[in-house]
This record gives sequence, C-alpha cells and structure tokens, in this order.
Amino acid sequence: MARYQNGLFLEKSESNVGAAFARWLFEFLTQVVGWAVHDKAVGTKWDNYIASGSSTATTSDTETIDITSPGYAFALSDVGRYLTLVGFSTPEEDGIYRILEYVSVLGDVYTIKVDKRMGPHSDGFTAAETVDWALWSSDDAYTPDQGDIAVVIGKGKTGAGTTTGDGTGDDISMVGSVATLTDAGANFQTSDVGKDITISNASNPGNNGTFAIASRISATQITYNNASGVNETSAFDWQITYDYHLKIEVDSTTNSRYPKLEVSPFASWDNVGHAWTDSRYTSEITYGDGGDNSGRQSRVVCWAEADEYNLRVVHRGWTMPGYGYLHWYYTLAGEIDTYYPDRDPKPVVVGAGRFRYEWYDPIGPWQHSDNTWAYGVAGLSYDETTTLVYYLNAPVVPTNTDAWNWMANHRRRWSQYSGKQYRAKLVLESRTSGHMEYRGTLRDVYYTNHHTQHFALFKVGSDWWAHMAGGLLFPWNGARNWFIYTSWDSAGGG
Repeated sequence: MARYQNGLFLEKSESNVGAAFARWLFEFLTQVVGWAVHDKAVGTKWDNYIASGSSTATTSDTETIDITSPGYAFALSDVGRYLTLVGFSTPEEDGIYRILEYVSVLGDVYTIKVDKRMGPHSDGFTAAETVDWALWSSDDAYTPDQGDIAVVIGKGKTGAGTTTGDGTGDDISMVGSVATLTDAGANFQTSDVGKDITISNASNPGNNGTFAIASRISATQITYNNASGVNETSAFDWQITYDYHLKIEVDSTTNSRYPKLEVSPFASWDNVGHAWTDSRYTSEITYGDGGDNSGRQSRVVCWAEADEYNLRVVHRGWTMPGYGYLHWYYTLAGEIDTYYPDRDPKPVVVGAGRFRYEWYDPIGPWQHSDNTWAYGVAGLSYDETTTLVYYLNAPVVPTNTDAWNWMANHRRRWSQYSGKQYRAKLVLESRTSGHMEYRGTLRDVYYTNHHTQHFALFKVGSDWWAHMAGGLLFPWNGARNWFIYTSWDSAGGG
C-alpha cells in the first residue's frame, strides 16, 4: 500500500539542506513506507530521535494531537521539528508531520498542533485514535554528516517471465520438506532461482508463507523448502519477489549535501564491510552540479509517493528570503516495466535529476538538457555491470512547426472533443555505444503537457494522478496542495 508526503517543509543552512533531505528520505522509506534498513555505515544520525513513544499519541481533531510523554517535556523549541506518526487505522495517514504550535500541557500530556496540509494528506486526521510517535529535527544532531551512508532494501516483483511476477497455482507436492509447486499456466525462468515466492490463500495454512526458490524444474514447476508444507491440489495465489539495495550517501557541501544514489538489483551490499560485494551496481546518480546548488537553497518542499516496490519524489528548493532559485528536483528508485521480462528479470533503476528551469521538457535531449532529469536515470545493462544512463522518451514524439514535441505545445495538449488531457508512458532509451536499446517504460509514471500547472490533479476512474513538474505524473492520494510557489517566478529563474 502506498504512502504519501504532501509538501513537507525541510529547513537547514544553504550548504547542507541536502542532509535534511537525506534524513527525511531515510525516515520516510524506513519508518513510514516500511523498507528495511540494511546498513548505516557511519553513526546513528540517520535515525536519531529526540524522543519517542509507543502507542501514546492520540489524535483529537484534524490538526492537533495529545502526546503522553512522561520522559520528555515538549516546549516551544519543538515548533518546526518533525513528528513521525504511524499505526493509524487508515494507513494512508501514517507519515511525517511538521510541528506548527506548542498548545498546552496537562501533567505529562502535551497538546501539539501539526501542519496537516504538509502531512500525508491535506484532510489531516480522520478519527481520534492511538498511534506511535517519534520526534526529530533537521538540526545537525539528527541529520547525517557528509560521507555518511545508509542502505535500504526495496522489493522487485518481476518474475516468471512477467512484470507482475504472480499467478495461480494448481498443485503442491511434498517430498520431506521439499515442496514442488506446479502451475500449468506459468512461465518460470532460471533467473527466478534465489528469488522469494509468497504463497497465499492455500487451503492448508501450512503451505502459506514466503520461501526462497531452490530450483526450476521447468516453465511450470519450481521447488522450495517448507517444513510445514503438505500435499495440496487446489487453486492458490503466488507472487515472486526479490530484494534490491538502494545506497544513500550524503554528498559534499559543494552540492548542498544532496545525496548520491546507487542501486543494486542483486542486493550486493555488505553491511559488515560497508561496501559492494561485486560490480553489479549502478554508478552514482546526483541532482546536478554544485554551481547551481551550493549557497542558494536553505529550504526544500517534498512531495512523495512510495510503496515497498517503488519510490517517487519531487522536491523544490529555494533560498530565503525572496523565494529565488526555485529549482525542481525528481527522484525515483524501483523497477520499470521491461519489454522482455523473461530476459530482463531484475529491471531496477535509480534516478535523480534537476529541471534547470521549470519550463524545460524532460523528454529526450532537448536544447536545455544539461544536468536535467533527461540525464538522470541509471540502470545496469544486460552484462550486469555496465551502468547505462537512460533518456526519457514518449513513445511517439513528432515535432510541430515550433520545434516542440506534440504534447508540449499549448495548442495540442487537449482533446477538443472530450475536453481531456493526453498522457503517455515514458520509454527508457539507452544511447550508450554497444548498449543502444529501448528497454521498457517507467512504472506508474506518465508524461503529459509540461505547461500544465504544477501539482494539477487528474482522476482516471477511481485513481488520482498528480502533475509534479516537467509534465511528469505519478499516482496520488487526492491530497490538495496549497503551496503557492509552484509556478514560474521571474526573480528566481524557475
């Protein structure tokens, strides 16, 4: 299930605001979305807290919470700090909230007002209930230092020759603790060996669970160990998944400490030696050059959508006062929808980029694409060692007389018959010599006219989509954005 962030403010000095962003990214993925922590190579600042409580924070209305805290005295100094709240009966409310006001105290119960508009959803809390809380801040004691590294574990689900990696089984037969699963409609691959298969809805509960695939007998049969398994002939559900490692390293101060990102589809990070165990990982992806980042941005605003498989973040950085240099940034990690899942079984990519100016188009190598998102998606080639940097392309991009692609121009963004706006899947294209290919499309990321208002919301059936920047859309929870600085600012250059 996806979790969201709706415009959270992060503040720090101009030279290290990226460290606050790195801490928020780690906090959001591990405490809210549920990614596992694989390594914290240096220090404890990645998850250092001022205070925390187990099942002691009770929501009382849409904006205030009553926190029972016998061990820590909340005060006015906590205004501007952050509360991670998890355990809501409506899981979409789990998330990170910024403290706006210290209201009152009665005994060891503190009433705190949080910013619901910049929490997971603009509607705030839907019911009074008890949840877990943790208090942290963007101060140096709670944000990682230059060179600090964290590695978190995401999930991939490409398997059995499909991008969804799931099916309905016909039979489980046991020989000792070795289970043989048969699915006449499956297309199991040799590359599925070593991945996990999760069995659910079996008629015998002992057959349900997650197990490492030990061997592939054929396209319709695999084996795994299950000491609790029994013979079964019935319809049951299965899904294949695998772990991948995302490395987050705090950059130098010349890049405002925005993190450097690397990903390994093969989960090859050693959390004892604090290093990759082999060469099967991408090269570093960063957010742009130091010249445009250093000394300019002291605050960022974050929007995000993530589940156990994929991460998508848009954030905007600017300097105070004056709201100048309002650059947009985009981050993603996770699987793509590959064109050949049977031959590309671990299609994990990582991306981090910057729109130099907000009207720039991320599609293809446009005339102003230096250090922009068009150069910021990396994945491994078929040789499992070469890093390929992918361009983003709409499936068909003919030009008009104004040298803009067909979805970008103001005159071509709408269907005059339906009043609807077009969207298209984004194709990843490698232009590296010896590795030229169209590999697949970004999963659940679409492209529409990049002149569309920032954070415009669209609904397709029952699903919400948000336009963040540069024409890029990703899934949304319908939260309304109030942040006014989401359009062109002539003083700031974008």
